Amino acid sequence: MTDQNRKISQETFDETLLENQELFELSSEDAIAETISQFNQQGIQNIESYIITTHPDSDIGKQERQTRKDFEQHLNFLDSFIKEDGTVNLEVTGDESFENTNASKVLNALQSVSKYCEGTFEDGNKNSGKGATKYDKALPFLTLFHSSNSLYTFMSFLGVVSVADVRQSCSSPTKEQIMILNEICKVLASILTPRKASERQIKYLIKDKFVAMERLLVLISFFVAEMKQNVSSRATASETLRNLVRLACAACRNSEKNKVAFVRALKNSTQNFENTSTVALLVQVLSVSIGLYKEDDLEGNAFLVSLMTELMILVAVLCRYDDFRPEGSGGGLGIDSSYGMNVSSSHDHVMEFHRHGVVPLLHEISLLALTTNKYSTNEPNSDANATFLTEEVMVSLAGAALSATRAIAVNDEIVQALVAVGVLKVVNMALEMGIAESDVPDSETEQTHSLKSYRQQLTVSAIGLIRNLCGNDEIKTTLCLGTPVDPSSSSLHMVLEGMRLYRDNSLIQEHGLGTLAAMALRKPANALRIVQENGPREIIAAMGKFPNNVLVQRQGALAVRNIVSRLVANDATDDNHGSGTLGASNETDINVRDTFLDLGAEVVLRQITGRHQGSVDEAYAALRDLGCEVSMLKYDTETNTVTRKTQMFGEVKSNFRAVYDESDDVQNKIANAAEIL
Repeated sequence: MTDQNRKISQETFDETLLENQELFELSSEDAIAETISQFNQQGIQNIESYIITTHPDSDIGKQERQTRKDFEQHLNFLDSFIKEDGTVNLEVTGDESFENTNASKVLNALQSVSKYCEGTFEDGNKNSGKGATKYDKALPFLTLFHSSNSLYTFMSFLGVVSVADVRQSCSSPTKEQIMILNEICKVLASILTPRKASERQIKYLIKDKFVAMERLLVLISFFVAEMKQNVSSRATASETLRNLVRLACAACRNSEKNKVAFVRALKNSTQNFENTSTVALLVQVLSVSIGLYKEDDLEGNAFLVSLMTELMILVAVLCRYDDFRPEGSGGGLGIDSSYGMNVSSSHDHVMEFHRHGVVPLLHEISLLALTTNKYSTNEPNSDANATFLTEEVMVSLAGAALSATRAIAVNDEIVQALVAVGVLKVVNMALEMGIAESDVPDSETEQTHSLKSYRQQLTVSAIGLIRNLCGNDEIKTTLCLGTPVDPSSSSLHMVLEGMRLYRDNSLIQEHGLGTLAAMALRKPANALRIVQENGPREIIAAMGKFPNNVLVQRQGALAVRNIVSRLVANDATDDNHGSGTLGASNETDINVRDTFLDLGAEVVLRQITGRHQGSVDEAYAALRDLGCEVSMLKYDTETNTVTRKTQMFGEVKSNFRAVYDESDDVQNKIANAAEIL
């Protein structure tokens, strides 16, 4: 563990505090300050973020430490049900009510642990809500959960449903076993998912210890068979599957090693009764879910839609690299390459999903989500707002499906396969749903707010997918101009409308700018259409809205450069003399340079984009093509000199000597160098 990650226990802090108070005869407040300062000098920082720093003899301190002991008791209680071989022993008897069973007690303990780790527990401290506690309420318990290795106890509880025993006895899991399995999945998913920046470090440490990938997949394989074969338990099986898949997402997100472990878990598994791979199993679950959705009623579909949403999220997680932690902190890439370096596994996962036929399934799920118009709550007396809750679920599914599709669209072969199944029609339908706000009531209820949020996320996924599809020249022209038969099939106006409608969303602005830059690249007709649709206004507005977002600035500068360079007649010998009007292919008198300059492009590119190291090259190219006086300077920190980064031939005097004269001092220099060696 690095010095930055060094931590102390609560007991160490309390002992040191009492020792300092007695040794130096300090007051309680001074003893606390002295102890914190002492540990800070030893390189142990941020103590107040995870340690209870109140005095152990104060009323508040006693209450807080008692709460900590209660948490430890819950952990020890749960650990008592795990045998030495890792199996779960609930000792169920048939003559007691459920409230008195071990299963009920385990459920209560799991729910209590979840509240502690989320910081939502009631500690009985009346002053805790008034700023008396300086630490994040969840961090001390997460730290204790990590240091006590209770994660292994929780992973053992995943075996409460023993697939081997169930298959051997030809029976089904008991109701109590299913309840515990669902609860342990929910609690683990919550513990592994950071809700705020302060939790990331400790939760990543916990996540790095999660090794129950094989057990997860065996359970998924068992319950998908149950869902397919047993009609009476279909709703229960689909709910359990959803929780298992959600736990897999939480375990794999932001952890490249866990993704690799998850995908490879069934390779040498002794419990792989179906002789399948992880990717093939997930594709099978998708296929079964779609088939059951088409034949089931609205009540069953509610569970299946939730399951398909989680599956889409898992596909996107496995096919996208998102582990940006330094290698020394447990991050880094997951597969050793032949070059002695680590490489991301995301491309391998994408290709494996493609080989197993995931593309048609993604398209089918997207269509199901975007074309469903039957919303029911299954409650005869439900209020009118309840219909938005169901629509919200379908919009969420559509957004997750498009996000997974975007993660898959990494090369031209897959893009062509997506187009062949009809992805261009799907993205237009998704954009129409994402930017449609006229049918949402003005009253800001919880349901309508959530629906707007999911529609915004759907727009992010749709424009992001279009951005990937624009890597193909033919497809991007269709997206920009429409087809010759139906020009209205163009997606350009909806992309610009999405950027205008969700001006405060940086992802939509970045994807929108990236889409415009890709459309204009090597395609003057596309660039002209972007200008005619008032694209420059949205470009400059997005760059001005997010001055500190390097990705937005870079894509915006690329969009400006690609549009201007394709439309401006740069040759001074032509009729326009480089004035910036459109060339021979123009249909109007639009002056592209003036269009951007009047919107303030030069100011944005010089004062905002050009100040970022990640976008300075793009800003230089955009300003150059706009006809602005611009030069790039290179600052040498050693000599404190500034030179032009781009130097033309002849501007700097060369050090080349046309005539070679051997120096008389060469032999002396060689001898001196030999003596030094």
